[in-house]
Amino acid sequence: MILLLAMFASLTIMSLFVTNELSSLNRKLSSREIYVYPPLKKEVLTIEDLDIIKNIDHIDYVGGKIFSGSIELYIDELNKPFSEASINVTPLLDSVEPKMVKGSGNINNGEMICPVNFYPYEVYYFDDKKDEDSEETDEVFEMKKKIIKSALLNSKDFIGKTIAGKYSNYDYRIDYETYKEEYNTKDFKIVGAYKESYTMDSFNTCYVTKEDFFEMASFQNQKKKEQEINKEYSGIMVLIDDYKNMSSVHQELNKLNYVYEDHQEVDKADKLFFTYAPMFITIIIVLIAINIIYNFNSKKIKGRVSNYVLLKSIGYDNKTITINEILENVICYLISFILSLIIFIICFIYIKTNFIASYVVLGYLINIPILAIISIFIIVLCLLIIINNKLVAKKIKRSVLEMMRNEI
Repeated sequence: MILLLAMFASLTIMSLFVTNELSSLNRKLSSREIYVYPPLKKEVLTIEDLDIIKNIDHIDYVGGKIFSGSIELYIDELNKPFSEASINVTPLLDSVEPKMVKGSGNINNGEMICPVNFYPYEVYYFDDKKDEDSEETDEVFEMKKKIIKSALLNSKDFIGKTIAGKYSNYDYRIDYETYKEEYNTKDFKIVGAYKESYTMDSFNTCYVTKEDFFEMASFQNQKKKEQEINKEYSGIMVLIDDYKNMSSVHQELNKLNYVYEDHQEVDKADKLFFTYAPMFITIIIVLIAINIIYNFNSKKIKGRVSNYVLLKSIGYDNKTITINEILENVICYLISFILSLIIFIICFIYIKTNFIASYVVLGYLINIPILAIISIFIIVLCLLIIINNKLVAKKIKRSVLEMMRNEI
């Protein structure tokens, strides 16, 4: 049971990282975004440049960098005692097709679609510490480390509802000496609910039209100096159809001498640590399990030679004796596996609820690795049967007389 629990934990760490890494590359829009800038000897991209870039294979969308990212929209009517309500508003680009669960994915100006698991509230990381000057009570602070299930909005309740949003011109790059925060308001009608796990969006990410997003983004940037805006948006954002085609697009941009950077880059150090380390640990545990299985069965079978003599004397054949021994071990293994799995599931749910709720809300896929657990179950079961079969066969292949002599 202890070894199985250790294997489950190791496989879960590896599986969660690999699943989220691969899924984010294929599902998240940011992983398919490339920022393209003028060649080194040019200051801005011309219309001819845009036409050339649009004709590159595997590029689905070409637009301003202003459409990359999101804007925070405050919804006062959804506020709860433990948290204010806010939505991350992002533009629904032409090539983006969220997987709809309810309602319509075709939106007009003044409309939005939100996640089917809609949670527009703040969730702290489990290791966050309360600031000394914070006005929050300890109870509220601890509540924000979990997902309050009663606060999850049901799609039946919010589809068709019009919400009043408030957004500010806040931007951390603005000169604070002359900065004065201002707010603007805009109403949106929620017309659909999409499956957020399909695009790995956070539980408070809602899509609006490009026109609505541009209107809000322009208000947010109106306080910035003109030269800062020109510098930031001198390039464009392109969206690739599939992450696997990123390298070919890179090659084409290199040929055309454009300067570019990927919006999201893979951290190779994390990738190595969270894949190979758990894999190595799992292999070590499996080897330990093989050693325990072998030693346990070897000792048990040596002590049962007299039983085998008796069984063979009254007519049992070698195959039946071997099957009985295998069944005994398999039953013991099944009991251990079921108990280990129950303990693991309880621990997994507890950790997910109390320690990694913030990652769940941010859109990470935190699920029990069923395929990995089934695989380890089959592997250990096969090893158990093979080892037991070889040890028993070695003992009972001799005649009853030879076995009695050796026993004496």
